[in-house]
Amino acid sequence: MPASRVLVSGALGLVALFVALAAHECGHIFAGLAAGFRFRFWAAGPFFLVENDRGRLRLGWNRDAFLWGGVAATAPVDTRNLFLGTAIPMKNGAFLTDGARTWRLVRGGPHAAREESLLALEARWSRGERPRDWSQATVEQALVPPDGSLYELNARFWAYARAVDAGDVATAAPHVRRVAELMHRLPASLRAPFACEVAWWGAAHGGRADEASQLLAAIPASSPWLDSWDRLRAEAAIARAEDRAGDAADAVERALESAPPTASFCRARLEEMRTPV
Repeated sequence: MPASRVLVSGALGLVALFVALAAHECGHIFAGLAAGFRFRFWAAGPFFLVENDRGRLRLGWNRDAFLWGGVAATAPVDTRNLFLGTAIPMKNGAFLTDGARTWRLVRGGPHAAREESLLALEARWSRGERPRDWSQATVEQALVPPDGSLYELNARFWAYARAVDAGDVATAAPHVRRVAELMHRLPASLRAPFACEVAWWGAAHGGRADEASQLLAAIPASSPWLDSWDRLRAEAAIARAEDRAGDAADAVERALESAPPTASFCRARLEEMRTPV
C-alpha cells in the first residue's frame, strides 16, 4: 500500500475515533439534559466545553491528555430523575461514582467521617458562604486521616480557606504548604485552581513574586477549571509584590467586576487588596 494511502487511512482513523468519542460523551450530556440536569463539562480529544459560575459556556482547546479519552458531566438541580447508573459503586477512570462515595459513608470509620465533612464544606462553598463561618470541628474532621490523598488535598484547601478568611495567617500557612505538595499528584488541568491559590498566597503573604509568576504562567489561559477572577486576583497580588500599584489596582477592579456573589472568598480577598500597601 502506498505511503500516502497509509497516511490518509491513519488520519481518517483518528478523525473517526474522535467523532466516536465526541458522540459517546454527547450521549451522556443529552441523557442528562433530558432528565432535567444542568450541563457542566464536556471534553473529547483536543476540545472542551465548560460552564462557568455565571452559567456561560466556553469552548476551548483541551491540552491535557488525561482528558482526551472523553469526559462529560451534568449535575441534578433537584432530587428528581436521578440516574441509577451513578449509584453503582465503582471507579470511573480517576473518579469515583456517587455509589462508591455513598458506600464509603455506609461503611463508617474515619474515611466516612472525612467524606461527610468534605461534602458539607463543598456545599457551603458552592452556596457562597464565607469560610470563616464554617464549623471548626467540621474542618478538623475533614483533615483526618492525613494520607496524602485527593481527599486530604481538598481538606487542606478548606482548612486554609477558613483560616485565611478569619485572618489567621499563621494557621493557614502549613495548610497551603501541604496543598502545594499534594497538588502535583493531580493531572495538570485539574491542578489549576490549587496552583493559582498557592501563587496568590506566595505573592500576597510571602513576597515571592517570581515563584508565584512561574506557577501562574504554567496554567493554560484556557484552563476550564480556573475562573478569570481568581487568576486576576493572583495577578494583582504579584503586581503588588513587585510594587506595580497601578497594575494591581486594575486587576483587582477587573476581578471584582467579573466575580459573582457566590465567589465570596475571592471577593473578600479582593476587597482587602483595595487597601493601599
